[in-house]
Amino acid sequence: RVVGVELIEDAVIAARRNAELSGRANVTFLAGDMKVALTSDGIVDATGSLVAGKPDLIVVDPPRDGMHPDVVRGIIGLMPVRLVYVSCNPSTLARDTALLTAGGYRMTRAVPVDMFPQTAHVEVVAAFERV
Repeated sequence: RVVGVELIEDAVIAARRNAELSGRANVTFLAGDMKVALTSDGIVDATGSLVAGKPDLIVVDPPRDGMHPDVVRGIIGLMPVRLVYVSCNPSTLARDTALLTAGGYRMTRAVPVDMFPQTAHVEVVAAFERV
């Protein structure tokens, strides 16, 4: 089962449509803020209703500012076994890595991805495991 949480409503609408066109029945997309959606019990919707329990894997793709400290605390509180972090800003990845490390995670791999050739911009996909 997959639960996606996205702040931008249009992105949620597009994701729902894509899942429908792909025949994916095991996905749920929520419009909302990760600071609110992540609770100690799992992931909740805008009404506070539990949508999913504690996940085994969380994939985050935060904005250039990185993850809000409340989101980092929420992830650590949920204690997923694995975390994948897609970063467009190495300095905020480094900052968030320090927070995740202090919370019981270790980075096991980081791979740069050149999505914008002939520019200085490089995405980094980092894998973390709970220790």
